[in-house]
Amino acid sequence: MARKKKKKLVVELDLPKDDRTLKNLYIIIFFSIILGLSSGIMWVTNSGFIPTANGEPMFTNVYCGATAQDDLGNDYSAEFSGAMKPSYAANQSCSILQDEPDQLQWSENPWTNFLSKAKSFDVPGMPDIVRGDVVIEQPMTLTCDVEAADPTDYTVVVRDPDLNILPNGRFDGNTGRDADVCLIEIENLEPDRGYEVAIFSNEDGKRLNSAEFDVTLAFYDGIPTNMNNKSYWLGPKIELGPFDLRPMIFLNFFGLTFFFLLYPASYYWERVEKRKNEIEEKFPDFLRDMAEYWKGGLSMTVAVQTLVKSEYGALNEEVKKMSDQLSWGIKFSDVIKQFSERVGTPLVKRAITLIAEADRAGGKISDILVTAANDSREIKFL
Repeated sequence: MARKKKKKLVVELDLPKDDRTLKNLYIIIFFSIILGLSSGIMWVTNSGFIPTANGEPMFTNVYCGATAQDDLGNDYSAEFSGAMKPSYAANQSCSILQDEPDQLQWSENPWTNFLSKAKSFDVPGMPDIVRGDVVIEQPMTLTCDVEAADPTDYTVVVRDPDLNILPNGRFDGNTGRDADVCLIEIENLEPDRGYEVAIFSNEDGKRLNSAEFDVTLAFYDGIPTNMNNKSYWLGPKIELGPFDLRPMIFLNFFGLTFFFLLYPASYYWERVEKRKNEIEEKFPDFLRDMAEYWKGGLSMTVAVQTLVKSEYGALNEEVKKMSDQLSWGIKFSDVIKQFSERVGTPLVKRAITLIAEADRAGGKISDILVTAANDSREIKFL
């Protein structure tokens, strides 16, 4: 005959927990100190207050000294521990010091009523002695719009300082063609002075009414994107709509140091004090209501359990704890004593002491509660 499987009876007790206010405060202070000191160290090691032999921030020397390696596996870590400033190749081998191209844009005012016209421009960039063996390209894009009274052949060229037309640096068009798209794309422009953009009519006597052009050039200045020309850490740039932000800039860590050291614990303690103040405001009402139920013939356990359903704001949680304790047979005097220890405010402690002393002396409990409620309210209003 098969035995019936016995069902297990599971009882879950929601026991009142010890007051964790100070424990939570100590935990917050501990992590605040760690975060604050970390921010302070980040600021100090990036701000130049600690001098280094090569003039670079200590933070980048430590990080790049441990990670600098190019795509071919060449190790550049030694350059971040020596007395010489790291080379461009060494910077490019470290992920946080790589140089990204800057954008140069040039728009010329319209040229009007001309046969030919030219304008010179300079191309910024790094000299070979700085660049070393690193191969970089500085591409240029030119777009233009040329108009004439009659369909006219024209030419747009980009010349080097010796007035030679650059590879892919010529565009031939006609003002009468709707599909005429004036575009010049050059793969690389070496840093130099005296480059030239020229536009001219290819038909004798036919003048061009107007010409406009825009030039976009990508160039490298040799300064890591995450730093400025004084070797101060700026951090990566984040674009938020029209705003360009650098949240990791070393100056931010100065403010974060004080923020982490002061704000979290202060905010938490302010919330604790606010909760205590809210409890003190509702405490007299709770005592008065409890006295009324006691006068009505209810036991203290039933009175408190009934008041659990009332609205006492921040005091609701404490009323629930007291109700649970009373239902387990804990004496009322012990319950209110534990309550005063959890709340810990002078007003509540004073009222509980008054109730405990009067109860020990054999006073009428309802009158004691009313007296304690009035006393607490008067002190609160002072």
